[in-house]
This record gives sequence, structure tokens and C-alpha cells, in this order.
Amino acid sequence: MVKTLRNLAVVFAAATVGVSAMAQSEILKSSYTGTLAVSLTQDGVKTDCTPTTETIAIDVIDDEVVDFKLNNFVLNQPNEDPMYVGNVVVRLSVVGSGDNVVLSCPRKQITIAEGNLSGIGDEAWVGPNLTKDGDKIYVTVNGTANKSGGIDIDIKIEFVGFDAIDVKFVKSVSTAVESITIDNVYEIYSITGALVAKGEGAVNMNVLDKGIYLVKKNGKTQKIVK
Repeated sequence: MVKTLRNLAVVFAAATVGVSAMAQSEILKSSYTGTLAVSLTQDGVKTDCTPTTETIAIDVIDDEVVDFKLNNFVLNQPNEDPMYVGNVVVRLSVVGSGDNVVLSCPRKQITIAEGNLSGIGDEAWVGPNLTKDGDKIYVTVNGTANKSGGIDIDIKIEFVGFDAIDVKFVKSVSTAVESITIDNVYEIYSITGALVAKGEGAVNMNVLDKGIYLVKKNGKTQKIVK
């Protein structure tokens, strides 16, 4: 009897892992083509670069880890020549939830490799030289992807000489929840655990930024993706 129960436990565990991996493979695509927007803040002055259409790659490492790849990254600042940055790779953790997954990477040091655009020599790519003199590049990544093929990724880059470098990649597919009705008292938390709203009755999700939220009511927690 004990042996039978152990065997059932092993089968159940294997099935659970299989479902988790299958769910993520169904949601995450190997590549996404969408809009890449970059803003640079230097000495308190913010400059919005020209948005471009780019393709990112998502390489699945296992059921909890993927590599985010932005190859041949080029900055297009207003009234300036293009800046050839290079290939950016960031390893992200993945948490699945229904038809959505959350992608994240806490503050992490990265390096940038030269790109491989036709007609652009290795010496033109500035990314590899950014850390040549000991300077460091740090990134923080947060994003979501859904089963309908949408993805939204925010990348915060820290580099000497800049107040902030913000990169946003979006492939939009309308799956947003516009409003939900919650009876009695509720509290809404961000995915990081910060309380962002509380009250009673219906909640208008339009007042919240796009992201993942946890709604707590009557001792139960509901995850909402906007």
C-alpha cells in the first residue's frame, strides 16, 4: 500500500511538472515582432529615441528560465547618427499563471556583444566597449506574456553618465481586463507586494498601470493581469 502511494506521488509530481512546462511552451513564442521604444535621461533631460519595429527572441532554458535576446540593437536619437549598440542577452525567470506568464530579472550585471548587421564592421558596435574601462551595465527586467501572443517588457538600464535608460518592447494583443467587481472590502497589491489601492465595491482597472496585480478579499487572493 505504501509503495503504491509513493508511485502515485511520483506520477503526480511528474504530471505536474509536465503541465507547467507545457503551459509555458504554449504561451511563450520563440520570437516576437513589436515596437521598441527607448528613452535616455541625462543631467535631468529626457530624450525619446525614435521607436522602431524590432524582433526579439525568447529561448526556453527550462520550465522556469528563459533567455531574452535583442540582437543588433541600434539607438536612433533625434538629429544624430544611429548608434550601433550590439546584441543584448538577459536571463529571465518565468512564473506561469493561467493564460499568462510573468517574466522578471532583478538588478543584474550584463555585457553586450557586437552585432552582425550586414555592412557594419565589428568596430562600429559600441556595446562591447562600454565596459572596457571597468564601467558596469546593470539591468532590471519586468514583463508579461499571454497566450494570445502579446508581450510587454520593461527594461531599466543603469550606466555611468545617465540618470536613466528605459527600454520598452511591446507586441500588443487585446486581453486586458477593463474592470472587475469585488464585493465588500478589497486590497490591491503590485506583484512586488506594494499596496496600490484599497476600498469597497467595484474596482476600475483603468486607473492602474499595465501589469500584474494581486487582489485580496475575504481571505482569498485573485491574480489580475492588465
